[in-house]
Amino acid sequence: MFFEHDHWRLLDQFGWVVLPPRKEDRFEELARGIGCQVVQSRERELIRPMIPEEASPSSLSASFGLSDFPLHCDAAHWQVPARYLALKCLDPGREPTGTKLLDTHGLTLSAAARSLARSATFFIKNGRRSFYGSIYSNERSFCRVDPGCMIPTDARAEQALALFAFDAVKPTVRTVVLRQYETLLIDNWRTLHGRQAVSADGVDRQLARRLLS
Repeated sequence: MFFEHDHWRLLDQFGWVVLPPRKEDRFEELARGIGCQVVQSRERELIRPMIPEEASPSSLSASFGLSDFPLHCDAAHWQVPARYLALKCLDPGREPTGTKLLDTHGLTLSAAARSLARSATFFIKNGRRSFYGSIYSNERSFCRVDPGCMIPTDARAEQALALFAFDAVKPTVRTVVLRQYETLLIDNWRTLHGRQAVSADGVDRQLARRLLS
C-alpha cells in the first residue's frame, strides 16, 4: 500500500510527509488512499526552475526566477484551494534544491496579528473569476497565502502578508531535499511551501506536480 497509517500520522503531526521513492506514477493511487481525486489545474504539471523570460507572466517564476520562492499555498486563486499538493521528484538536479515548509498550525501569532490576517483584504487575481479575500477567515479552515496572485488593497494587507514572509517565520520553517522518485505530500490548507534559490547546477531539477481534492 502506497499511503500507510504512519504516513497519516506524520501528515497530521507536521502538515506534510515524504513518501518512499516509486519510479512509476502513483498519483491516482495516492489520491484514493487519502479520500481525494486528482484535480485539473491550469498550471503546469511538470515544474522546473525557470528564468523570468521563460515563465508565464502570472507565475511566481516570472517574478522570482531562480531566486528563493516565497512561502505560499497552491491554487490560492481558487475560491477553495486544493486540499493537498503532491510533488514527486523526477530529477533532483546536479545540486539538489530544498523545499521550504511552514506548518501554520505551529506558527505563533499574536491576537492582533491573527485579527489582521483575518480582516485585511486582498484582490485575488484569477482572470474573470477574480475576487476579494483574506488570509484567514472565520468561515473557513484554510490559510490562503500567495504573493503572486494576492494583491494587497492597502497598507494593512501588506502588513498581513508580511507576517508570512520567510524572514518573519524563519525559525519555524523546515527544509526538505527530495531524492529521486520521492513524493512530498503537503496539506495545502495548512502548510505553506516555497523553494530555495537554484544554482546553475540545479536548473535541471524536475518535479511532477498534482493537486488533490
